[in-house]
Amino acid sequence: MILSAKDIVGLSGRIAIDIENNPAADFRPRRGLLLGLGIWSPDNQIYGYVPTRTPEQEDELKEVLKTWRDGSWLIGHNIKYEFKWLGYEYEDLLDIVTGK
Repeated sequence: MILSAKDIVGLSGRIAIDIENNPAADFRPRRGLLLGLGIWSPDNQIYGYVPTRTPEQEDELKEVLKTWRDGSWLIGHNIKYEFKWLGYEYEDLLDIVTGK
């Protein structure tokens, strides 16, 4: 299911994500090369894909992640690398999910 960033505002509980990037990016995260975010959250009954076709949509997605609730379980197969695509470092990620 195709989602928008607004569909994933304020999530809590278990959240599994997978960030898709442009293969031409050569493993160097840069604005404008993020393709989207796959997400599954059984606790929120959310399953789908949030495409980011513009840098503005990337920015919107980044801001939405800050709305995820304290105590959430964020699951990703390569989370440190993937969050760099949104301009976050691992420490920022911990702040997001712990509410600090």
